[in-house]
Amino acid sequence: MQQTLLIVGGSRGIGKALAYQLSETYNIIITGKKLDNLIKVCSEASQKIDYIQYDLSHPENISSLYEQALAKSSNGKINNIIYSAAIHSIKPVRKFDYNLNLEMFNINFFSFVELAKLFAQQKFTAESKGRIIAISTMETQLMSSGMSLYTASKSALEAFCITMAREYVKRNILVNGIRPAFVNTDMASNSLEIMPELSERYPLGILSSDDIVNPVRFLLSDSAKNITGKFLDINSGYFVK
Repeated sequence: MQQTLLIVGGSRGIGKALAYQLSETYNIIITGKKLDNLIKVCSEASQKIDYIQYDLSHPENISSLYEQALAKSSNGKINNIIYSAAIHSIKPVRKFDYNLNLEMFNINFFSFVELAKLFAQQKFTAESKGRIIAISTMETQLMSSGMSLYTASKSALEAFCITMAREYVKRNILVNGIRPAFVNTDMASNSLEIMPELSERYPLGILSSDDIVNPVRFLLSDSAKNITGKFLDINSGYFVK
């Protein structure tokens, strides 16, 4: 029986690419805010994909999302979670808006925390480990101007993952992540217009969503059964210029 993989933020960008390319191996359930996007992804997939509509800006109710995912699971369990949901904006500190800041942390961090807590209530074995993979950003290393709140939320995500990995390693739960460079997704579609010099910063080229799939596939595999508490840098040569 296939393992169940819950992809949070699976209706766009990286999450959508993961859903399409991992659907032959896993029972995929995706989440997203917009129903039309979810239906489109599922209808265009070559394999069956289930969906759950949920607004991650409300982490206080996320148990309902988790319960729906369990009900849709083919084996009554969530074996793996990929957290690919995020929002971001490029703003200087003086233009911060409290409500937008709160929404960003709710989506980028607090909803992840609540889901991870629910996931950790399950029991896993050394032969069948549970896996959580968080999609972060290279901005946690760069700290670019105008990206402070987005970077702060993703830095919190990384710190939480590493701490959780230490807490749950004896419970056979592996917690890792991907730290990609700029990925040309719809969320970041205006970044190349605002900062055309971006394309010159990556000797190996601007990343696409598909470039993230194989590193995630590796972390889900038995080849990574002894790896936890780590973020893989997919930097497209940024640091070797």
